[in-house]
Amino acid sequence: MLSFCKKTSLRLQIGLCPTKTLFWICMLLGMGVGYGQVTVEFSQATGSDDEDSGGNLPVLLVTGNVLVSTTVTVTDAGTGTATSGVDYDFTSPQVVDIPIGTYLAGSSIPIPTLAITGDTAVEPNETLNLGLSGETGNATLGAQTTTTYTITNDDVAPDPISISDVTLAEGDGATTNFIFTVSVDGGGNAASTIDFDYNTVDGTATTADGDYVLNAGSGQITAGTPSTTITVVVNGDTTVEPTEGFTVVLSNPVNATLTDGTGAGTITNDDVAPDPISISDVTLAGARRTLSSR
Repeated sequence: MLSFCKKTSLRLQIGLCPTKTLFWICMLLGMGVGYGQVTVEFSQATGSDDEDSGGNLPVLLVTGNVLVSTTVTVTDAGTGTATSGVDYDFTSPQVVDIPIGTYLAGSSIPIPTLAITGDTAVEPNETLNLGLSGETGNATLGAQTTTTYTITNDDVAPDPISISDVTLAEGDGATTNFIFTVSVDGGGNAASTIDFDYNTVDGTATTADGDYVLNAGSGQITAGTPSTTITVVVNGDTTVEPTEGFTVVLSNPVNATLTDGTGAGTITNDDVAPDPISISDVTLAGARRTLSSR
């Protein structure tokens, strides 16, 4: 059998020798997979993620045997609403090398230099569009040669906040609490936790005169709640004096903007001046008397 096969033509060998027939079939299939049947395409037509996460980025799917130096080119189409260098980083065009090897279905290669840039600005969702072309070696482009990635805004607009004014009588001798309310405008709840600093500022009422007690510190409105309070202690007395005032000033808000950052504290006088009294003078005429001698 072997001797006969050696003397026959290649066509006859294939037809008559089962071993060589299998060999040639394997060779032909191997060449078919190795040359012209390496498929490269994007992993998704569309994708998205929060900008601070920056995940779920498109990658390249490669299927087949890469036997020679092979590359594809990824290009930023420049037609998205996201701005390169601000919302994302990507060097375009980007030549992606596909190393020699066997790639099973689902094998992926990341796209070099592609990254999303997070920020704290409240803005619309933004997109970037990428294209795949310029295949070299034995790469063949698959069906998915374009992809659109959406950068989803994950920032929250800061809540506007204000501080109330307080007007109270000072009291006699004891202390009176002036309670200022710091609240989200419109009666809503804080979208996220709000932090701020505050301090009291003298007006006609002063800490030096003992009208009230200095207060400075930090406050917080917890997410999902509408307000918090600041307490300033006012000292009472029995001195008759004009109405006096001081202020509570907010500063350094975090996750908030100040609509009204100054609360006026008005201390009204509740003391009464003593009534002045006088005593009158009395003048009377003397009685007339007649004297006689005996």
